[in-house]
Amino acid sequence: MAIKAFHKGTIAYIVYSAILIVSIITMLSAIRLILMEGHEQIGGTVATNIGNIQSSFTKGAETVLKDSGQEIIRLRAEKVAKDIENYLIRHPRATIKDMQNDPQFKSIAIQSVGKTGYTAVHEANTSINRFHVNPKIVDTSLGALAGALPDFWKIIMSSRKGENAGGYYKWREADGSVREKYMWVATVSRPTADGIILDVAAKTYIDEFMQPLARLSEKLYRESAEATSKIGSLSEKTQSRAVIAIAIIILVFCGIVGYLAVRLISGYHRIEREVKERARAEEAMRRSEHRLAELVDFLPDATLAIGSDKRVTAWNRAMEEMTGVPSKEMIGRGDYEYTVPFYGERRPQLMDLFWEPDAEIKKKYSFVRKEGDNLMAEMFCPALYGGMGAYIFAKASPLRDPDGNIIGAIEALRDISERKRMEEAIRESEEKYRSLINNVNIGVYRSTVGRNGRFTQANPAVARMFGYNSADEFMKVQALDLYQDPGDRKRFMQAISRTGSVVSKELRFKRKNGTSFHASVTANAYRDEKGNILWIDGVVEDITERKRMEEEIKMLAITDQLTGLYNRRGFIALSEQQLKIAERAESRLLLLFADLDGMKWINDTLGHVKGDEALVGVADILKKVFREADIVARVGGDEFAVLALGTSVEYPEILKDRLQQQFDLYNSREKRDYILSLSVGIVESDPKSIVSIDGLMSRADERMYENKRGKSHESASRPG
Repeated sequence: MAIKAFHKGTIAYIVYSAILIVSIITMLSAIRLILMEGHEQIGGTVATNIGNIQSSFTKGAETVLKDSGQEIIRLRAEKVAKDIENYLIRHPRATIKDMQNDPQFKSIAIQSVGKTGYTAVHEANTSINRFHVNPKIVDTSLGALAGALPDFWKIIMSSRKGENAGGYYKWREADGSVREKYMWVATVSRPTADGIILDVAAKTYIDEFMQPLARLSEKLYRESAEATSKIGSLSEKTQSRAVIAIAIIILVFCGIVGYLAVRLISGYHRIEREVKERARAEEAMRRSEHRLAELVDFLPDATLAIGSDKRVTAWNRAMEEMTGVPSKEMIGRGDYEYTVPFYGERRPQLMDLFWEPDAEIKKKYSFVRKEGDNLMAEMFCPALYGGMGAYIFAKASPLRDPDGNIIGAIEALRDISERKRMEEAIRESEEKYRSLINNVNIGVYRSTVGRNGRFTQANPAVARMFGYNSADEFMKVQALDLYQDPGDRKRFMQAISRTGSVVSKELRFKRKNGTSFHASVTANAYRDEKGNILWIDGVVEDITERKRMEEEIKMLAITDQLTGLYNRRGFIALSEQQLKIAERAESRLLLLFADLDGMKWINDTLGHVKGDEALVGVADILKKVFREADIVARVGGDEFAVLALGTSVEYPEILKDRLQQQFDLYNSREKRDYILSLSVGIVESDPKSIVSIDGLMSRADERMYENKRGKSHESASRPG
């Protein structure tokens, strides 16, 4: 509209100026002729002047109209380009194929220009036609016209630089005549969803805009010729009067036309200003609406907005997916119709409550919270998803004008059904977990970190394990106070800080009454995003009985069941440890190897019961002679070994005497069918000469046999 106002005002001004110039020149020429040349030349001179002015006026008007035509074509191309850009803003996922299948877009892309012209749309980089009045050339390349229409192709190529371009080219008609066309190519600034940049070409015959002027000029020429002819046939006096009359009429006419032209130009300029201002305001509003629509459409949450009249102004794609209702069916609807997809009936939505008192809010929602202007609520919407229903979290905010008045509201909704199901599942799981934990006999706890540690959760089993009456009583105790050795707490925390967990770690704890017990602890540390430990979850098992059994099993594995002494396996294992200690300490050890004299005679003559009795007697004597720190063992059927430590090593001869005294005492106390005696070999270890236990035993065994060969075995084993 602004374009039309501008061009009408310009043309009116040109027409008025031309008429005024023609009139004044004609009038002055006539007066000059009358005064100076006489009436004979009036007719011809008037005709000549009118013709000259007419020719100048026509040429000037043609230039103006030609320029105006170019401007109209250019503005049409740029308008269509802007319309396409707005379409792409509203349809950000639209591809070329989507647009070709959309009748609405076709009406945007193909518009009329002048009387016979039109707009067309092609790809900027490939020059492939995508929208054209002639469907036969859609999806074909404009490059096919490069040879026949070089000027046309030059304009197309200029626009490939990403800038608008225009120019003239000659078009051959079907009858062979050639007419001049003007084309302007405008680039669409926004690409399609598949990344294609489009160009809009507007074109038409340029002479369309000058045809009315040509017809007017021809008519004016005929009429001026007739008037001149009539003036020439009049008498001198009549001619003078006619010229004067014409001059007066022209002056009056010029005054009227001038007044009307000034008013017309002023009116057009005023209209032009108003239209431009309105257009700018509409454009700003349209852009704002497009930005809001685009923003709302791309929000991940289902979102709708209403105006102060409570009619829908926005209904985004996520809302379409949630409700199954297209936006085109909901935009503009009121009377709470937008709540039907949620509740199956018309009722206020959360955002409607901005116009209702707080008391009404509590009636309509089981849960609602206000944060400033915002309202948040959770509710069950039974009509969603075909009547399956869903739990929804909603957040609504008012829309205000610059004065703070509420002019609408916007609401975002999120399906939280899965979260609700998970919360319910978690609640049920926690109930089962709590029931399970409270009924198991294994202790379960949660504690804080720190030097002392504080329990935040505990089951009854762990409380009973530590001798407390309840979990509440147990949680009042610091973790450090439960350790038999406080250093174990420090080592435990170091291990779990380093690795994040400990598995089956054996520790000694103390009960409420002070008694100690063995326990196995498995624990995991839970950290925050910075790696700091938030809490520790652990499982505690009382393994005191197991440890006792393990000790028993261990002793059975290294103990001789008949005598209670270590067996050969136990003797070698323990002796090897002591030998390593002695080597590091550079101390000596004494190894005694002994054989019970006459053991075969006792078993064969008196029986195995008496033989076992003799072996037990030897074991008792060895226990009395040697200290608890010494390792005493039965290493064979009638063979014994002793690894002596400390002071026993210093006086081997005294040791042998004490041993003989105990045997003499044993043989004198009771009358038996046999006499106990040992053949003994003793060796000492040298800390400077590394030797194995087997090596020491071999050397002691040799000395023992030397001692045995010097005895009468039969006499030694029979009673005196």
